[in-house]
Amino acid sequence: MAQVQKLERRTKPYLILSVAVLVSAILLSAIWHVPYIDTLTAFAGLAFVGHLITVDEDMPGGWNNPDGKAPLRWRGLAAKGALLVVLAACEIGVPTLRGFGA
Repeated sequence: MAQVQKLERRTKPYLILSVAVLVSAILLSAIWHVPYIDTLTAFAGLAFVGHLITVDEDMPGGWNNPDGKAPLRWRGLAAKGALLVVLAACEIGVPTLRGFGA
């Protein structure tokens, strides 16, 4: 039971952020004719750069890790970078994706 609650607590913010990104993509497309892939790539870039900028705060002695006990979250940074590369490659390699939502 406790493990299920811990999993829900970790996945709930990602679910909320995913819904916010999808709603933003739909609104940007409906109002300003921005393709869905552009919005998704921009949010992925924002997440990657934001994580990259604040990675020093998670290092031992940093703001979020003053005692140095918490490990760095390199897997999260790598996953965000991989998602950004995949979205950018899809946007460049498959130009027909830019027609969706525009």
